[in-house]
Amino acid sequence: MISHFFFFFGIDGNWTLDHDERFAKGFSVWDVNGDDFIDANEVRHFAQKRKLLFMKEDEVPAMFERIGLSYSLQDGKISRKVFAKLNVKKILWYMDFLKEKSPRHRPRYSQQAWLRQDKAADPILRRLLKRITKLTQLPSKVIEGSEWMQVVQYGPFGHYHGHLDSNPFEDPTIPCCHQNHFGKPECRVCRLITILYYLNNVEEGGETAFLIADNTTITPQELEDPNATTDEFNLSVNCHLANLVIPPKKGKAIMWYNNYIDTDSGLLGSVDRYSLHGGCDIIKGEKWIANNWITAPTKYSRHIKSLYDQYN
Repeated sequence: MISHFFFFFGIDGNWTLDHDERFAKGFSVWDVNGDDFIDANEVRHFAQKRKLLFMKEDEVPAMFERIGLSYSLQDGKISRKVFAKLNVKKILWYMDFLKEKSPRHRPRYSQQAWLRQDKAADPILRRLLKRITKLTQLPSKVIEGSEWMQVVQYGPFGHYHGHLDSNPFEDPTIPCCHQNHFGKPECRVCRLITILYYLNNVEEGGETAFLIADNTTITPQELEDPNATTDEFNLSVNCHLANLVIPPKKGKAIMWYNNYIDTDSGLLGSVDRYSLHGGCDIIKGEKWIANNWITAPTKYSRHIKSLYDQYN
């Protein structure tokens, strides 16, 4: 069955290391303690440092078995002689596969649906928009032109690693996706405000974590450094290292701003990278939430109607 996986993902028998992968052929890159053997913990260390992949100890022998390299493990270790003949490309491929496809390692593991909140919506959802208008003190036109409510279910291992709800772009003239009537290939998500509702109590886990809220010791740029060897975005591992962690509680709602206000126009400005947040792993039970994203125009798109505005 594993061979079918290789064929499906285009691995067609070519296991030559790419130029930027050749470093992984160096034994010392893996052998951290210098004892001339590579053990499971050193494989895990490589995965974390080089792939930002946090493997559990039992995933290492499972990986070697599934890619047909279990023979290389002698008493759970790989000698220098065996490593010299080892197909390292298979190991790197499987780590990438695990990060992309495994429920535990994927950036997001959840199910979601959308509920319309226009004039054809359920009266309860329409009344909710009026309450949001009072809460945010924004014009009703903005609220009514915002995205439909998203309802999300997280089961066991469910999570959503650190992310921003608005897209940061250097070019401020790129259109907002909620106004993209012309089907332009590139648009940016313009969500001024997020309102998150907790719909049930979670037995264990499922916190909402704000990675660097009000942090004065680290900048978003440092956190986003592509050369970083730790992955603070991975909330399966780093949930309680976040600066602000909110436990889910039925009936509670939290609200935050994802963007600054443009000082010239009073409309949507640049993204506030300190709004980085995510959902921690469900350890026991399940979590149900709903999101209202309040979209807003920029000074370059103030004249364009929202795709969601069905009231007028």
